[in-house]
Amino acid sequence: MGSRPFGEYANQILTGMEKIVSVVQASMRTLEPSLERLTRAMLVANERLLAIDWDKLGAIIREFAEFAYNINAYEEAFALMLFDLGWPPPLDICLEDAQRIVELYLQDGVKCRPAVDDYICSLYTEGVLFAKFEDWRRNPILASRIHILEAVLEAHLEGKYFLSVPALLPQIEGLIVDAYGHTGWLAGGRLEKYINSIDNVEERERVARKELSINDVFKQIMIDLVLDNFCHGEPVNSPLSRHAILHGGDTKYGTGTNSLKTILLFDYFQDALAFIVIEGRKTYHKPQCHVLRRTNSAKTAFKEERLLIAQGLQPCCICLSQVT
Repeated sequence: MGSRPFGEYANQILTGMEKIVSVVQASMRTLEPSLERLTRAMLVANERLLAIDWDKLGAIIREFAEFAYNINAYEEAFALMLFDLGWPPPLDICLEDAQRIVELYLQDGVKCRPAVDDYICSLYTEGVLFAKFEDWRRNPILASRIHILEAVLEAHLEGKYFLSVPALLPQIEGLIVDAYGHTGWLAGGRLEKYINSIDNVEERERVARKELSINDVFKQIMIDLVLDNFCHGEPVNSPLSRHAILHGGDTKYGTGTNSLKTILLFDYFQDALAFIVIEGRKTYHKPQCHVLRRTNSAKTAFKEERLLIAQGLQPCCICLSQVT
């Protein structure tokens, strides 16, 4: 994630570490010395919040990832590792591939980045990506963008990453705006609020169990990596900064790794933004429902309808007039 100071992200990362500790504490009597050592590392990190650098952070994250991996908490280890390496979680890979990626990381930490990059990229063959594109084609919210997405995929498969990356990055924002029914000027803070307002069943269930959520990693990668601040004349801190790329400040972004990361981010958001709930209302909507554009109230996005039904919410009689 670059060489930026730790302060911006420390609280969120430390919270994730604390979740891992709370999950296993009751059954970790035999590992209390190790747990105590890791806890001390967290306290040291917290005390040096503004001074600690990313090399130090990587060592702490790697220790927690190994800790989680050794107690078979593979998803927690995977989430911590991917955050450290700046990768959106590849959700459609098999468990064996995920375990292999974690093992590479535990061997060498961030030094394994080239090996992990190559391994993840090798998993997304032409067939896998075309299957993903067919999912996009079936999503009504993407109908106005499908020609762009097709061109992006073609460019990626042809190795034209300087074309695929800048073409797809703004489509993520456009997708989010469409889903929430936003109109007018979109400030950066508002976009981040939309991103952080994405919810789903899996995340709620994992948070209830005080476990680390993969969805948190997606959101944080989008905010920290893609929406990273950029000023002309200053170093580019993120290898996938939307601002630096689209404003001409970064001329080295055209890699297969960046292109695939952008595809995975877009795929996550198009899947997660399935239903929208307006705060204080008793109904839920499909993205782009014109009711969403009539209010400035806060909105939350959900991936699965069953959570909404369980909460007693009713489908919108306009956009969801038929049983879904």
